[in-house]
Amino acid sequence: PNIELYESSAEKLSDQFNESVDAIVTETFLGQPRNGKETELDLKNELEKLTKLYIPSLRTIHKLLKKNKKAVIAFPAYCHGNQTFFTNFEKEIKNIGFTVENRWLYKRSGQYVARDIMLLKRL
Repeated sequence: PNIELYESSAEKLSDQFNESVDAIVTETFLGQPRNGKETELDLKNELEKLTKLYIPSLRTIHKLLKKNKKAVIAFPAYCHGNQTFFTNFEKEIKNIGFTVENRWLYKRSGQYVARDIMLLKRL
C-alpha cells in the first residue's frame, strides 16, 4: 500500500492535504504525567485547560473529513480513587459539526490517565 506519514500539530494538519479524507484516528495530548497525588480540583482544572486546546484541533479535523465520515479520537480521563473525570465539551463538539456516535472508556488497574475514546461523525 501507498502510505504517507505526516507529523504536524492538529491545527495545521489541513496544510498537508489537498483533499478531504474518509477517516481520522488519533490520540490527543493527555496532559502532564500524573502521580496520583493530584486533588480533584487539580484534575478538573487540567481537563478544562486541555478542552480549550482541543477545540481548534477538532475544527481542523472537521474541515478535513468528508461529510458523514468518522473520526476516532482518544481524550484523557483522569482516575482519582473510585472516580473518573472526563472532558466536558459535547456542546462544543456539536457546535463544530459532529455527533458523538459512541464512547468507550479504556483503563487499567492502577492507571491515573485513562482514555475516553469517542467516535465522532461529521455532519
